[in-house]
Amino acid sequence: IRPNVYEVVVEFVPVNVQIETEEERDDIAIANGMKEGSVVAAKWIKPIEQRHSKQVVAHAMFLFADRESANQAIREGVTINGKQLNARKSEVDIAQCVKCRGEGHFAADCRSEQVGCGRCKESHRTSECTAGENDLWCIRCKTAGHGAADRNCPMHRRRVEEKKARDPETRYKYFVTEDSETWV
Repeated sequence: IRPNVYEVVVEFVPVNVQIETEEERDDIAIANGMKEGSVVAAKWIKPIEQRHSKQVVAHAMFLFADRESANQAIREGVTINGKQLNARKSEVDIAQCVKCRGEGHFAADCRSEQVGCGRCKESHRTSECTAGENDLWCIRCKTAGHGAADRNCPMHRRRVEEKKARDPETRYKYFVTEDSETWV
């Protein structure tokens, strides 16, 4: 059973910081007045191999062990290498299979025989797609102009709003605790 973790996006983290290592995460926690072990895990949001060669900062997802540490990061920001960085609660998202483009499961668990491209109407892997920006088509909402992974897809936005309606805590800036300041 995976323990609860609290996801916080830290913006513009220097890419030379080794956020994947426990030692670095503990150093970051201590430098920010948190207990060692407060940052359970951290990962770059965009895969390293997709970075621009001259990129010096990137957004990262930090997973905190407790609500209080996560809220402290959101309220005060996170200092890394002497730089004060903004942090915010991770946004609600919908899991999407990269094989069939269905919701609620991942490719490893996909039972579909069909492969759905995330960029066009064809039945091939998205990584093999040659469609240009003018040929984008969404397999999810069956309309042209955007791909299946587009966060502005009307179908995606509707599903996100439905998920938010089922979880009232998503309406708050902070992770709700007994502290009334987190109720905003």
